[in-house]
This record gives sequence, structure tokens and C-alpha cells, in this order.
Amino acid sequence: MTRFFLWLLFMGLGLSARAEPEVPSRIVVLSTSLVSPARVVRLQEAAHEAGLPLQVVSAAKDSPETLASALDGARLLVIDAPHISVAQAAAARFGEAIARAPRPMC
Repeated sequence: MTRFFLWLLFMGLGLSARAEPEVPSRIVVLSTSLVSPARVVRLQEAAHEAGLPLQVVSAAKDSPETLASALDGARLLVIDAPHISVAQAAAARFGEAIARAPRPMC
């Protein structure tokens, strides 16, 4: 069921990107420590099926600078944090990089 909703989201973004070709359509996922590798693979497959480039940044392994670089030209940031404490830790570490993003995330 989750894969279907992700597919719908990515398809909608893909159609939106085609309607507005000047808008970059790359998606960045900030994957946190509780996210399984299998879930990341499902996200990548759904994005691929929708024809959208997807870049995964690991909150556990990558730096805020890596996220800032990934956000340059991205259309959407998805923060995959299945628990509030994980989301708060990601916000504390990556919040400044997100706030400095060159354009608002939609």
C-alpha cells in the first residue's frame, strides 16, 4: 500500500515537472537511522518507475554539507524519520542546511 502512495506522489511530481520544464525535478530523501535499506530501495524503485531522479542522503553517514549540496537544484526534500526523536535529531543536525537551501522545498 505504501509503495502505491509513493508511486502516486512521484507520478504527480513527474507530471508537474513535465508541465514546468524549467523546474528541476530531482528529489532528495534524507534517510534517518530507523529507515531500513529495503525501504530506501522501494523509494528508489518508485521514483525510477515515475521517471524522477532520486538522491538519498544518510542522516547517519553524510554531513550537513552533503545535504546542502544535494538540495541545490532539488525540487523536493523528503525527510524519512519514522519517530519524533529521530526527526528532532535530524532537525538539530541538518536544519541549518535545509534553511539555507537556495529555493523553498515544495
